[in-house]
Parts: sequence; structure tokens; C-alpha cells
Amino acid sequence: MYKAEALEHFGNNGAGLARFLGIKPSAVYQWGAFVPEKQAARLDRMTDGVLQYRPELYASSVPTQHADRSMRPRLYRKLRRSWLGQEPGG
Repeated sequence: MYKAEALEHFGNNGAGLARFLGIKPSAVYQWGAFVPEKQAARLDRMTDGVLQYRPELYASSVPTQHADRSMRPRLYRKLRRSWLGQEPGG
């Protein structure tokens, strides 16, 4: 589900969308172009299909922003070791 679709349904009111889902408005504003999959499925159920969860939009998705952020320090350390010619654990 596209974020724009969900916002349009709630009169382009992110706070109203957040209130409907029971989450903080700041969470809605952090979403990218897509509503997170879990929230999209909830919106489908809660609106009786007016807003539709489309699994195909999420089938080839990349990791979420938070998962990506948690991987960065490890990746950075690994790359840094390779640049310095150090082996892991050495």
C-alpha cells in the first residue's frame, strides 16, 4: 500500500492516520513511499478492504530502514578491517 493512498483516505492527515492505527504521528512521517507491511495489513482489515494490502508490493522489498541501520556498524568494521589488511578477530 502506498503511503499516499492511506493519507488520502484520511484527508491527507498523517495525525489522523496515526490515531486510527494507534501509533505516534512521528511513525507515520518516517514511512517511505510505502506503508510498512504490518500496518498495511492492519489498514486493510480495519477499513474492510477500502484500503487494500497488496502483498506483491512487499515481495521483493529490501530490509527496513531500522534493519539497514543496525547492519551498518558491522559492515563498516568489516570493510575497515579489509582496508587495513586486518583479519576479523585479529
